[in-house]
Formats: sequence, C-alpha cells, structure tokens
Amino acid sequence: MLAFAFGLIHGLGFASVMIESGAVSQSVALGLFGFNLGVELGQLAFVAAVLPLFVLLGRRAVLARRSGAAMSLLLIALGAYWFAERAADLGLA
Repeated sequence: MLAFAFGLIHGLGFASVMIESGAVSQSVALGLFGFNLGVELGQLAFVAAVLPLFVLLGRRAVLARRSGAAMSLLLIALGAYWFAERAADLGLA
C-alpha cells in the first residue's frame, strides 16, 4: 500500500508539471503514456547495463554485501543532494 500511495503521488506530481508546462496540451493521456514509457525504457536500459556486474558480484558473497552497502550509501547521498537542491529552489532551505 505504501508503494502504491508513493507511486500515485509521484505520478500525479509529474502529470501536473507536464500539464502546466504545456508538454501534453493536445492529449493528456497520450502525453503521459509516452512520458511513462520513456521512463520505463530508461530503467530497463539501466538494469540491462548493470545486471552483468550484479551477476558477477553475486557469486562472491562478501563482495556482494560490501558493494550493496556502498551502492545504498551512494543512492542515499544522491537523494539527499537532490532533495536539498529542490528545497533550495523552493526557498525552503
């Protein structure tokens, strides 16, 4: 339920920004479908690029644990940076 709620709020945020920017002025449904399709294809391309690395790391348990922790820390740092950047743009920081 939490993932569904987050996804719904996230999607509605994208939809409102796209509508306000005029990116989907003629057909809202078609514009949103195209945007979401592009996002999903980008995610698939990323997974296809890193999957061989994960398979190799998965064969070594110690390396897999360490690399998983390192990737988690990297994602946390990126998320914090983007949050701070957007908060500053909104005048919240």
